[in-house]
Amino acid sequence: MKKLSLFALIVLSLLSLSACAPDAIKPSIVMRDDDFVGGNLSFQFDKTANIIYFGGEGEVVQYYQKDILKGWDEAGNRIGIKFIAPSEIKNFEEAKVSINGDELIVKNNFKIINGEKVAELTIYPVVNEEHRDFVINLAWQEKNDSENFRVIVKEGTIFMSEE
Repeated sequence: MKKLSLFALIVLSLLSLSACAPDAIKPSIVMRDDDFVGGNLSFQFDKTANIIYFGGEGEVVQYYQKDILKGWDEAGNRIGIKFIAPSEIKNFEEAKVSINGDELIVKNNFKIINGEKVAELTIYPVVNEEHRDFVINLAWQEKNDSENFRVIVKEGTIFMSEE
């Protein structure tokens, strides 16, 4: 009987501790960028696996010239991905993004939606035959867990050449 009571006490203690634990931060919202950089490509976000799919058989990824004003330091085929921060994130200045471990210099874009400041972060990675499957790591705040998103440009997608 003492063993059962001790076990019940331990279980109740663990349950009460977990009830006091802070809530986990919700995941980011992921979507195409507002300008549909890359062209008229199919887009799918698998929330359960955190995989972002672009393109498909016969679809074409557009080619873009280097554009310093947009922060594009090289020409190439680009896709646009927009991330919206969870509402719990209040300090947007700490956001860090990397692609396959290489940190990007990002500028946070803010919008006022329903009277609240919301962080939207849009990136435009260069993609090609050799760079069509990669991982984006996003941390909105240094003290929070980061999110990993795998990006896949589907087989059969065509990469437009420079004209």
